[in-house]
Amino acid sequence: VGLHTHYSSFYHVWDRDFAADVYCGRRSFCDAFAGFLRTAGMPCGLIDEVLAACRGLRRELDESIRPLPGVRCTLGRLARMNLVFGILSDTELTADQLQARLAGFAPFLEFRAVVSSFDLGRTKPHPECYRAALAQMRLDAAEVAFVGHDAAELAGARAVGMSTIALSDSPDAEADLHLDRFDQLADVISLPRSAAAA
Repeated sequence: VGLHTHYSSFYHVWDRDFAADVYCGRRSFCDAFAGFLRTAGMPCGLIDEVLAACRGLRRELDESIRPLPGVRCTLGRLARMNLVFGILSDTELTADQLQARLAGFAPFLEFRAVVSSFDLGRTKPHPECYRAALAQMRLDAAEVAFVGHDAAELAGARAVGMSTIALSDSPDAEADLHLDRFDQLADVISLPRSAAAA
């Protein structure tokens, strides 16, 4: 719409002031996104147009979700390692809805824990999010490696005692291990068989 900006600077306000309300079920995405666009100075008429386009695009994206190249193969390799797997997600979906999506995504992989911010009413990096995943996995933090890309979320995992693996080119992401690609994950996992990946 003619706005010249960079993704990270533009969406920093969304991440800071709006996303958590959506992921915790306090606001719908459309309501929060309209508020975000108003904050960015967009006129009401244009906001209505953007929201209409956004609804169609979101519907199209929801119907075409598929793994990125190499992800399904890597998950298959990890599944054969007899690890315990968990998902901890900041999302608009409940854990049951997320589990249903994951079943079609990787039917060969069993997740002992599926934890949603929507159900918890909190988002990462709040410690309760990680503790909820650990409780469902029935593991201690020292037995779990948290795999993520966001610097704050990795720091939150580390703060509760998890090992951390960063899949990120973010220079401020501190982790025990940094990977450039998801398919490298299976090559570097050398945890005991009782350990886990969250």
